[in-house]
Amino acid sequence: MNRRAPLQRIDTSAGGADALGDAASLSRKKLALICSQKCPGDVILKTYDFARLVRGSGLVIVSGFHSPIEKDCLPILLRGPGPIIIVQAHRLSTSRLPKEWQKAIEAKRLLLLSPFVVSARRTVDQRSTLQSAVAAVSDRRRRSEIDATDRRSEIDVAGRRSETAATVPNTAKRVTAELAAERNRFVAAISDEVLIPFAASGSKTEALALSLLASGKPVYTFSDRPSPLLSAGARLIPADFFSASPATPK
Repeated sequence: MNRRAPLQRIDTSAGGADALGDAASLSRKKLALICSQKCPGDVILKTYDFARLVRGSGLVIVSGFHSPIEKDCLPILLRGPGPIIIVQAHRLSTSRLPKEWQKAIEAKRLLLLSPFVVSARRTVDQRSTLQSAVAAVSDRRRRSEIDATDRRSEIDVAGRRSETAATVPNTAKRVTAELAAERNRFVAAISDEVLIPFAASGSKTEALALSLLASGKPVYTFSDRPSPLLSAGARLIPADFFSASPATPK
């Protein structure tokens, strides 16, 4: 872009969000794409076929494009003319956008959204969650060192320090995972239907899918393996199911 487009504060069906790009796609039929981190090979191939087929249908594809299969679908979708909404799990920024994203925004076919708005309470809560998590780890670290000093030698204390220090990145990962889970809930909430190519057993993706099915939202999958999703009513579909979907308003 020659000049950075300004961020907008918009209202969606799932609440307020910061936006960059043409928000007109929010009034069109939207399909969420959410997938577990790891997928069987046959599901991956079906999802690639889906991305190639759906990109010219006019259906708006909404995703965080975060898991490996979601990431792989994004360049496939960007090569087509169809509208895309990327929902990010952090505050939105206009800096360092990939050139492909910039071109798609200029063409009014890409919208960036973030429910983690700068001034909203949601952002304050997320920041507090991160600070609390880090503080809790620090507190456990101090208590662990004190107990170790009372009971063990200096060498054992050093060992405990290294073990406790190793929990810090794990805590950060847990906080990041929670932000991603909230982002995926937002993706599903603003979409009319949800495609979950595969949900690993016991995963957050599976839990989200089951909650969506319980609420009555249509959920589709490419995996024909016996799973709680199919038992709960998810619809097994072929890769070309959405390729002729009309781009009609909601």
